[in-house]
Amino acid sequence: MNSITIALCTYNGARYLDEQLLTLRAQEGVNEIVVVDDRSADGTWSILERHAAADARIRLHRNPLPLGVTRNFERAIGLVRGEWVALADQDDVWLPGKLAHLRAAWDGQAVLLHHATHKFHGAVPPALPSPAGERRKFSGGDLRRLLYRNSIVGHTVLVRTGVARQLMPFPPGVLHDWWIGVGAAVRGGVQYVDEYLVHYRIHAANAFHTAGSRWRRRRVESAMRIALLQALQVRGGLPPEGREFSAKYLALLQACPAGVFPWRLWHFYLGQARLFFGSAGFAPSKLTSFRKSCAAALGAMLWAPPAGSSELHRPPLVSEPRGVHRLRRTG
Repeated sequence: MNSITIALCTYNGARYLDEQLLTLRAQEGVNEIVVVDDRSADGTWSILERHAAADARIRLHRNPLPLGVTRNFERAIGLVRGEWVALADQDDVWLPGKLAHLRAAWDGQAVLLHHATHKFHGAVPPALPSPAGERRKFSGGDLRRLLYRNSIVGHTVLVRTGVARQLMPFPPGVLHDWWIGVGAAVRGGVQYVDEYLVHYRIHAANAFHTAGSRWRRRRVESAMRIALLQALQVRGGLPPEGREFSAKYLALLQACPAGVFPWRLWHFYLGQARLFFGSAGFAPSKLTSFRKSCAAALGAMLWAPPAGSSELHRPPLVSEPRGVHRLRRTG
């Protein structure tokens, strides 16, 4: 890893931004910190200017018009000069040596590394267990495991810049970290480092999780799977096994009738329970497989278009106004 850039996207993040910037600047081996602000209306820009004046590695950019978080990260990655890029959110706290740990752990082959993230309220905890023991985090090159659930969280990602750019523009309706993770699995593989290296701050204003009931979340997740699978079919680049699997999965999701339990999809989920609901070396129990297969099938049924409709899928349930995306964190 000859050069690493941190790509930080901001929007109205003045409350916690100063603390985060200090943790980013303290990272070892960082060649530059690219910051793209999505037209913040609070004191974010002033904080950025102050840190840029104190650290020559910081390059500031401000969007003429708000882009939303996915397009903002896309622009930031396009401005990166380093061989590798680490994605950063504005309100987290990076642990000292985060990037040094990833650099030391790199197997020399993977094109994307990610790690565990610790959620906290209030004060930053003084100590964390290691290893993190996150068994379900994705590793390897079998993209099929990522088609049901994304476990590659954006603020934990260190990815080859060239690979991320190959995947641009990011498709609409698909989270940027999910899309990058799937693309990296195909283009060289993903490596998971089982350590807590970021404190993920939970607060009233972050709004990075789906709002509403559990079933509304199921519907949103099903819609996002359809958007991801459609994008994979259009963009191509999949190995034959992955292309066939994703096409079958998409067809089953799109064939779900509204108000009728999709038995074929449920059977598919049950048959893929180890792949979707387990992890490397970990198989879910029969009860867990049955329960999660039912829940996933019901979510698809709730998302299905009305009987007789010719639409393949509905418009996204979640919009992305300005700098906020309510589903950005997916791990």
